Amino acid sequence: MGFKLPGIVSPKRSLTRSSSNANKTASKTLDIPKGYFAVYVGESQKKRFVIPISYLNQPSFMDLLSQAEEEFGYHHPMGGITIPCSEDTFLDLTSNLSMDGSYEPSISDIGLVSQSSINGSDCNEMQYKGVRYDKLSTEDLKGQEFKTVEEAESFYNAYEKAMGFDVRSDYKRLSIRIIGRVTSLRLVCSAQGKRREEYMSNKKRVRKPKKETRFNCPCLFKVRYRSNINAYMVDDFITIYSHQLAQAHESHLLRSYRSVEDHHLALATSMQRVSVKPCHTYEYIVDRSGGFKNVGFIMKDLYNKLDSRRREILLEGDAEAALAYMRGKVATDSHFYCKFSIDEDNRLANMFWRDSNSLVDYTCFGDVLVFDSTYKTNPYEKPLVLFVGSNNHLSTTVFGFALLMDETIETYTWVLETFISSMNNKRPVAVLTDGDEAMRRAIEVSLQMVLKNAGMLWLTHMVSTIRIGLR
Repeated sequence: MGFKLPGIVSPKRSLTRSSSNANKTASKTLDIPKGYFAVYVGESQKKRFVIPISYLNQPSFMDLLSQAEEEFGYHHPMGGITIPCSEDTFLDLTSNLSMDGSYEPSISDIGLVSQSSINGSDCNEMQYKGVRYDKLSTEDLKGQEFKTVEEAESFYNAYEKAMGFDVRSDYKRLSIRIIGRVTSLRLVCSAQGKRREEYMSNKKRVRKPKKETRFNCPCLFKVRYRSNINAYMVDDFITIYSHQLAQAHESHLLRSYRSVEDHHLALATSMQRVSVKPCHTYEYIVDRSGGFKNVGFIMKDLYNKLDSRRREILLEGDAEAALAYMRGKVATDSHFYCKFSIDEDNRLANMFWRDSNSLVDYTCFGDVLVFDSTYKTNPYEKPLVLFVGSNNHLSTTVFGFALLMDETIETYTWVLETFISSMNNKRPVAVLTDGDEAMRRAIEVSLQMVLKNAGMLWLTHMVSTIRIGLR
């Protein structure tokens, strides 16, 4: 069985012209070689041209596409891209583009050029105060000062890329007095330490253990904030390695140096909306950047970034869906109650709700309240708080629910005050909880006046060990 390979288009015949009819558009897409696309040009009679994708790098050609978008939008009359200019003008433009083999990125293309392409020189040619990175010693750097912790991190990230190893943060300690002030930072090689022996000698292991990636590498970089000079001073700098370093042509594959920029993510997201696969988008970015080493990330990083972005959108959509559901319940239940709060990023933080049946049950059987929270078993990692009690049939009755941002005293105080407010300010006689310290403090803060004036009985015990007769 044989098959036909697409022909190679020479530079002199980079434009393949043919007449175009609307009923032949589908069949003519089959003769487009890889790396080319079809456009339609002409004033009265449209003619079809097959041009290389590399023309998309040219500012003059992008101007034509912008004019096409302004005139036709995204609905082109020929089904493909229709350019509003004469045939002679188009031929003159493309002939000039074909003659010019070299291409320098313009200002509009900088968004697709990685930072590594700007620093195109050999990494080992980089210097710190006249000393090459590969010649730096402990004495050269110990005692040196950096104005900010970001400046120190930037230096060591450049150093690790020049030398050919990955970096991870061993610890970063913050100041107690000044919010956000980093007091000390220690960066180590990703091969620092060693895998615990219990994971290596487990005889019950079913799968083959992963490849060893840590070799007790002693390389590190440590800075500490000095208040007398208002700067960060290098306390320790070790340049000894216990493993093979990456070569210069492999440095772009180091994990700590790879990152998907926002403009690349926006491009991939837009391409997905028009059914372009991320792998094809990555190839396009590689072509625009001038090679894999200039992109700044690998294809797997792009897939991971798109997946995490998709999960964020789903979580945000779930919050909107939950609030829409609560609004629908209010329309059908006049006594339905829901209250929520948002965080500094304008995201859903805490939410409490109860229906009219819960209000009636609490009015009749709300003298004893069981206040407990479950572990973060939901995909949003939010504690679920249950307000329950017992009716006259010794059956469990639910008074309300709450999804919380965390398990702090402030959050528990908010949900307790919201619960009491939703129940027409009726307070329970006894509160049973599992003895969590944050819960106890929140109950003291929320019900302190009642404890003093009304003599409320507050019982705290372990629900898991004492039967409370609820079933």
